[in-house]
Amino acid sequence: MSTIALIGYRGTGKSTLGKWLAEELEIPFVDTDEKVLEYLGMKTVKEVWASISEEGWRAAERTVIPPLLDLDCVVALGGGAPMVEIISKRLLTVPLVIHLWASSSVITSRLSSDNDRPELSGGDIEVMYKRLPEYAMLATCGVETSGDLESTKADLLKTARGQVDHRSS
Repeated sequence: MSTIALIGYRGTGKSTLGKWLAEELEIPFVDTDEKVLEYLGMKTVKEVWASISEEGWRAAERTVIPPLLDLDCVVALGGGAPMVEIISKRLLTVPLVIHLWASSSVITSRLSSDNDRPELSGGDIEVMYKRLPEYAMLATCGVETSGDLESTKADLLKTARGQVDHRSS
């Protein structure tokens, strides 16, 4: 098996579903946000953004993420990582890139209970809509995560086991 990359906006379940999917497929799981935090020697994304700003975070992503996309594992990318040019170009070579998405009301609800996410320059839904075209271009397929967890898991597993690269060359 090769890399399975999960992309999408924050709150769509990339980390939660990625851990589950990796267990189901009996392969390792990597959360790029955790790896970037380790690289920077910091504990939270909010701490990083307060200390070195989003620019510092993106610079660390440029270093940390590309080699992770060569591993045989499930890799959950932070929501903004695909907007970084070197990462988006690298994602185009990954055979399976799954875009996880959820409705704006579900995202708003999920984000309201998470205190570790940094403030964005725009409103969450505004930023999400700006990023959607990039996610769609990079993804080989997508899975909607607004519904019940068991149906979402079934859809994701089916996609991971049977999907091939459908991006145009």
